[in-house]
Amino acid sequence: MNWRHSSAALSAAGLFFGYVVAALTTRSLGGVVLVVLGLAAFVAWLRGAGMNVAWRLGVLYLALFALSHVLALFLGAWTSVVTVSLVMAVASWWFVDARMERSPAKTRKGAVRAGGGRPSS
Repeated sequence: MNWRHSSAALSAAGLFFGYVVAALTTRSLGGVVLVVLGLAAFVAWLRGAGMNVAWRLGVLYLALFALSHVLALFLGAWTSVVTVSLVMAVASWWFVDARMERSPAKTRKGAVRAGGGRPSS
């Protein structure tokens, strides 16, 4: 797996570094990191697994972001952020990256190829 194109790494980094930047600077800047890396992960999901999976993982990304705030009340901030980042990485890897590793030459029906077009049926 090429880490540059790993949707698991992008999605986990978005949640984790969004918190780190927010904790060290301002919430707004942390939000920018969260959104930019989340959009990059969305593009990777879209290319790797298609629109349906991309939207579902996008919803999970936002839900885990919200859940991290609740978990922080019980587990502490760092434990919460690491936990949701790991959950997001595993989900992203399972639904996108692992499938691409098993069949790198193929894209799923409806997935957007790296070159831009849709695969022919």
